[in-house]
Amino acid sequence: MSFPLLNLFAQLQCLTTDAIADGIEENWQAPLVKTDTLAFLQYTSGSTGTPKGVMLSHGNLMHNAAMTYRLMEHSPSSKFVSWLPVYHDMGLIGGILQPLYGGFPCILMSPASFLQSPYRWLKAISDYGGTTSGAPNFA
Repeated sequence: MSFPLLNLFAQLQCLTTDAIADGIEENWQAPLVKTDTLAFLQYTSGSTGTPKGVMLSHGNLMHNAAMTYRLMEHSPSSKFVSWLPVYHDMGLIGGILQPLYGGFPCILMSPASFLQSPYRWLKAISDYGGTTSGAPNFA
């Protein structure tokens, strides 16, 4: 029996952070990032067809972050509480990138913790003084 993928995996190079030599940070150079530079690919769920990769640029993300910050009336004293998975648009962009943009904390809990006991989400909002949170309509 042949396993062609095993040959491909054998060629992969893995880097671990504990194996990186000290002192190389002095040679690091920030990449040139423009508004049209690709930030990442976000894949649609495919609920209305085949999943598709959507290209998001740094400009897209910054515009979205600025508009969300303004419209949600965020401030440095805001606190975002989220249980949404970070592979989902709202979990990543709302739950992590928006707090980074706004300079305010985010309190993250695992989706499994929420699903086991939705009360945990409401308790986290109360315990941590959450000012912003969100969820799909089944929550």
